[in-house]
Amino acid sequence: MRLSPRDPLGFTLMLGIAFGHFNACRYAEAAIWADRSIRSFPYFIGGLSTAIAFYIEDGRLEDAQKAKADLLRLSPEWRIPPLGSAFGQIRSLELNKKLREALLKAGMPE
Repeated sequence: MRLSPRDPLGFTLMLGIAFGHFNACRYAEAAIWADRSIRSFPYFIGGLSTAIAFYIEDGRLEDAQKAKADLLRLSPEWRIPPLGSAFGQIRSLELNKKLREALLKAGMPE
């Protein structure tokens, strides 16, 4: 990100950093990087859906509900993927389960 600070796809890098923190159970840092990613590109469905999970695990319920409303406004048919299927590009069953549980806590539709 330092080499190309104006990269139009920089929001994906920020989301990758957020995932790393989430996977390491550093939820506050994951939520901070999710904030940055969403500010950079607020229409990325994958970013919004994962940010909801990050916010829930960090205890930021108001932010999770706002992201949930934005996500469902942009994509009303969005549903939590079934357990066992890849959540986006994430193939780790453990991480998929962790994301799924957080999204269920947020009240996302299955």
